[in-house]
Amino acid sequence: EGTCGDLDVTHVERLIGAALAHPGVKARGSMVEQLHFAHGTMLLRAGQEDRAFRSFLEAERAARNFEGAIRMAGLLASANAHDHALLLLDRAERDLQNSAPGLRARLRRAAVDYHAEIARLRRQIRAESRSPADGA
Repeated sequence: EGTCGDLDVTHVERLIGAALAHPGVKARGSMVEQLHFAHGTMLLRAGQEDRAFRSFLEAERAARNFEGAIRMAGLLASANAHDHALLLLDRAERDLQNSAPGLRARLRRAAVDYHAEIARLRRQIRAESRSPADGA
């Protein structure tokens, strides 16, 4: 937000890169997910939707956190990166369908709830992407 003096995107990316290279971090999927999420959020705020999307994909890949994927898709949609948001939802849904029974047993909610939320958000994003407010 411009309040950190000389600390810019490049500096933060170096910090995140160093953290991701640390062996202790690499071994913890949730920590890798959080770092990629923070990186993607920062890039999104900097108007770099394509790079943010790639970072969010890495976050989703690291932890298979379906709630996180839904949240990241919502952030992309809020930045009018509708196509990227839909692609992230597609990936999360595919991962959910292909997940092992052991993973599904550890989910915080029932898989059907995630499918329903993904479908709801997908409908909302498609409706917003067709709305006259965005010049379509």
